Amino acid sequence: DTNTLTSKLGNLWTFSVYAPFEFSVYLPENSTVMYFNVPPKSIATEGQKIKIEFYPGYCEVSYEVQPQTQTQPPLTQQPLVFYLLTGILAGGVLIVIILFLRKRRAKIPDSLKDDERKVIEFIRKKGNKALEAELRDAFPEIPRTSMWRLLKRLEKQGIIRIKRVGLQNLVELI
Repeated sequence: DTNTLTSKLGNLWTFSVYAPFEFSVYLPENSTVMYFNVPPKSIATEGQKIKIEFYPGYCEVSYEVQPQTQTQPPLTQQPLVFYLLTGILAGGVLIVIILFLRKRRAKIPDSLKDDERKVIEFIRKKGNKALEAELRDAFPEIPRTSMWRLLKRLEKQGIIRIKRVGLQNLVELI
């Protein structure tokens, strides 16, 4: 019965026995020997356990058992997969946004006149912004007042926005 041979005080285990013959004591894995009352005949390891051989007589051994630390596999693959999936997801979202904005920008009502379509295409080629003076220069066949009315019609339809910049008007596609 090992209950009569061992005792524990805090983290310190003590094994004590009287034997009229030589004997061996095997300590558990992760044990650290703290005390012998007599020098052992030999100390060795068998696998992960400590084997201590003693001569006949009274023997006392005190030892501590360290808690086992679980080693985790390196996490190098998990963050790589996480970053890869995040990048793919972000790229997909970006593509959807670009397609949505292009589709939104491409909406030119069929009811527009030919001159209105040409003006919108010109503004688009200029980076979605153009000064009214640039439009008048690009379309000399449209009189000044007619150009202004054309722009106001497009603004009313929600296709462009006219902003006053200094003494000039800036026309932006919405």
